[in-house]
Amino acid sequence: REFNMGSKVADAFFKHVKSKSKAPSLLKRLIRNLESDQYALPKSFDVLSRFRPEELNLNDMGQPVKLKLPENKLIQTFYERYPEARLEPVSLQSFKPPLAKQFAAKQLSLMQSMMASQQAAGRQLSRDIIQEEAFRQTEEHFRQQITALRRRGSLAVAHVHLIQQEEERSLRAALEEVAARKAVQGPR
Repeated sequence: REFNMGSKVADAFFKHVKSKSKAPSLLKRLIRNLESDQYALPKSFDVLSRFRPEELNLNDMGQPVKLKLPENKLIQTFYERYPEARLEPVSLQSFKPPLAKQFAAKQLSLMQSMMASQQAAGRQLSRDIIQEEAFRQTEEHFRQQITALRRRGSLAVAHVHLIQQEEERSLRAALEEVAARKAVQGPR
């Protein structure tokens, strides 16, 4: 059975499509070809034409979707309080998440349980107070890992400092050698 679309269907569909380009898209060409009666309508078109399509913005198709997860803010807070955690290497083959993600997951679960207990008791504390209390409890839970992290962080800084001192000594020795050569050769 043939179905003549007419311009009403095309207009109804394309009012949901926003495009800056003047060139006809594949979808527009498809509908134009179907309207010309040169091609048979696909069997699924009857069903698909009953549903209103989502609004499409063809200009943002190349942009990646940015997910906003609830633990992102908690991870950022952890990194602000413990900047040495950013220097911690992450094993890509491990299923164990980095310390910051473990910390945020524990803090989030504590926050959810605290909110549930507050609602059950009929009291309501602000989200910031609950977040701070959950952060403090999570800090206590991860105390050993955090102290080990800080120790490794200070050792890494000390190691970098030693390397910088060694490089400085090498550069000074090289500059002294160049100056001695120029003194032997004399002015030109």
